Amino acid sequence: MIRLPLRDKYKPLLTTINMKYITLIALVAFIACETPAFDGDKRQIMAKNYIRSQIGRNRSLSITGFGEDTLDIIQQPLLEKPIRYAISFNYKDSTDAVVTKKAVVLFTPDGHSIVQAEIVDAP
Repeated sequence: MIRLPLRDKYKPLLTTINMKYITLIALVAFIACETPAFDGDKRQIMAKNYIRSQIGRNRSLSITGFGEDTLDIIQQPLLEKPIRYAISFNYKDSTDAVVTKKAVVLFTPDGHSIVQAEIVDAP
């Protein structure tokens, strides 16, 4: 039997202890990577939670329209290019009447917090 000297040299690298560490490092690196697409989902959830908090306890909230854009001009000089979400929704009030409204939610440019939000009657 011919023994290859390289095989013995690299054998300690593939022990079960080292493989556990390699797996752990790969898992941490995979979990730490957040995609930008997930940020949009988080903003949608934050906007919907704001709407739910403003209309009270209601189980029939239905989102009927959604729009996202970046504002170039805004009255607040400290914010550069905030992200605006416009969400059309309807719900049934306590008298079972369907109410249609529109919410406009402004986020900071990084999208991590709500700057301003308002709910208005839909046209």
